[in-house]
Amino acid sequence: MVQPVAQCSHRVSVYAAKRQLHAGINGFNFLQPVLGQTVTSFSAFDPYPLAQYIQQWSGSLQKSLGRDATLDAGYHGEHGLHLQRSHLINNADPGPGAIQPRRPYQAATFLPGTVFPAGIAVVSTAIPVSTVNLLENTARSWYNAGYVNLRRR
Repeated sequence: MVQPVAQCSHRVSVYAAKRQLHAGINGFNFLQPVLGQTVTSFSAFDPYPLAQYIQQWSGSLQKSLGRDATLDAGYHGEHGLHLQRSHLINNADPGPGAIQPRRPYQAATFLPGTVFPAGIAVVSTAIPVSTVNLLENTARSWYNAGYVNLRRR
């Protein structure tokens, strides 16, 4: 017997909700997924990312030019650090032919001794991998702007 991993608000298990989803998928005549045969995409993230932040600075000068005119000049700058980015680490190199054979990582492998739930078809513990999306806080940003404004009254 498979135990539900979480409970929904109406006392319906997540497992039962997944069974309903699979029934809907079966209506489209999709084949059942087979571990070790079905190509899979992954997303990963750092569970302890560095905090994202942006530094800002600005300055301006204003000068009166007689009774009827003023001159303004200013600058504004920003610098962002540890910003989140999506790093696609398994993209295929450009070239002719099928994409999958050109990917740097062809498969992900489960550790020896991994126990799989009953009802999962397993033909191999190596899973063919397509896209691997690594979310990491390594991006930076720079913004610099200046302005000059001459006003007449």
